[in-house]
Amino acid sequence: MRVAVLMGGVSREREVSLKSGRAVAQALGERGHKVELYDLCEEKLPVWRERPEVVFLALHGGWGENGGVQEALERQGIPYTGSSAPACRLAMDKVLSKVYFRRAGLDTPSYILVTVYWPRHLICEMVQHDLGYPVVLKPPREGSSIGVELAKNEEELLSKLERLFGLSEEVMIEKYVAGREFTASILGDALLPLVEIRKDRPLFDYEAKYQGGVSYSFPRLSEKEEDRIFEAAWRAHQALGCQDVSRVDLILTEEGRTFVLEVNALPGLTERSLLPLAAKQVGMDLGELCELLCHLAKSRGRVRKCG
Repeated sequence: MRVAVLMGGVSREREVSLKSGRAVAQALGERGHKVELYDLCEEKLPVWRERPEVVFLALHGGWGENGGVQEALERQGIPYTGSSAPACRLAMDKVLSKVYFRRAGLDTPSYILVTVYWPRHLICEMVQHDLGYPVVLKPPREGSSIGVELAKNEEELLSKLERLFGLSEEVMIEKYVAGREFTASILGDALLPLVEIRKDRPLFDYEAKYQGGVSYSFPRLSEKEEDRIFEAAWRAHQALGCQDVSRVDLILTEEGRTFVLEVNALPGLTERSLLPLAAKQVGMDLGELCELLCHLAKSRGRVRKCG
């Protein structure tokens, strides 16, 4: 296949995207495909050296993950890997995702959405009354756990809010749910083995993901627990309209409840990424994984009319 790999972009996840893109290009090249790498430095498609049969999206965050690049490719009639533009928009927006999770009958942590313009005393009152401490603070439209913070009391809430308002005018404040953290990768219509995330800090934040302080394992769970997690992951994937691939992050509490945290519609493909790790567990190396995603994209066509 003639495959164009899009990477880089202008989001805060640019460096992670570059790592994913280079890994994908090398893996597909080793399997005999003709690969062209494109490092996007602005929010528009490149001028193709040769029109690709399929575009592999190794972009993360911003225009590369919020449906923008997907719509641009649809206008050119070029198949691309991953979910459609509407599904990517939903997955990228943590608040909208929760609306759809709840419509699907899924448990997801309670939250409030605040803006930089709100009086701080009002935010503190709402957190105390509606959520209680500890709480997790997140920019609602960032990936790779960028900006994720834990606040155990009002003093920490206020200081971390100010830091996050430097990243985003809106911040989602979410009730902290204690439990075991898992990620479930979906590939085509199959569920890959669950990965449990073990960390030496309260949150699976950006530093934990890419700078260490975390370990991954393939857990032994009861059949009932595993089925419950897989069902929640699959329903979350479908609730947002995702196709071909996604990675769903979940918490399993001591009481046996499963909480969906979020869905990643364009999972990372670096040496520390969880989708390739889960695929490797069933004997699929990165080249096979990327090749399958390309074939899924081509077979689906992804040629839509954009309004």
